[in-house]
Amino acid sequence: MTTPAPRVAKPPSIYIAFGTLLLASVLSVVSGVVEVVSILQVQRRTNTLLSFDTTGRAAEAGGGYVEGTATGLMWVVVGMPVIFAASYAAFGVAVFRGRPWPRIVGTVLAVISLFGLLGGPIVVVTVLSGIVAMAALWVPASRRYCEYAEAQRRIVPAHQWGVG
Repeated sequence: MTTPAPRVAKPPSIYIAFGTLLLASVLSVVSGVVEVVSILQVQRRTNTLLSFDTTGRAAEAGGGYVEGTATGLMWVVVGMPVIFAASYAAFGVAVFRGRPWPRIVGTVLAVISLFGLLGGPIVVVTVLSGIVAMAALWVPASRRYCEYAEAQRRIVPAHQWGVG
C-alpha cells in the first residue's frame, strides 16, 4: 500500500498574488472611471467654448465632431478597463485555485504591461500590482503549491470507478 503525498498548504505568496491581482482589478475600474470623468470634463469645456461663438460657425464645424469623438472614446475608455478588470480577476481566481498557467501567461503580460509605467499614478500602481503578483507566483512555495494542486486535480476520484 502506498502512502498519499503530504498535503501542501496554500503559502502566503499565493494570498499575496491573489490580493494584488484583485487590487489591480479594482484599480482598472477606478482608472476607467477617472478617464470617463476626464472625457466628460473636456467635452463640457469644449461645448462651453463653442457656445461663445456668436456666429455659430465653430459649433457647426466642430460640434458634431466633439460629440462623436467623445462617444467613441467613452466606449474605449469603458471597455478596456472592464476587460482588464475581468482579466485580472480571472487570473486571481486561477491563482487562488493553484492553476499553473497564470505564472507563465501573467509573466508575459507583465512584461508587456511595463509600458503602463509611463501612464498616470493609478495605471502605475496597477502595473506594479501585477508585477508583484507574478513575482509572488515564482516563489518556490507558490510553484510547489501549484504543482500539488494540479496533481490533485488529475487524480480521478474513487467514486467515479464505482469504488467507495
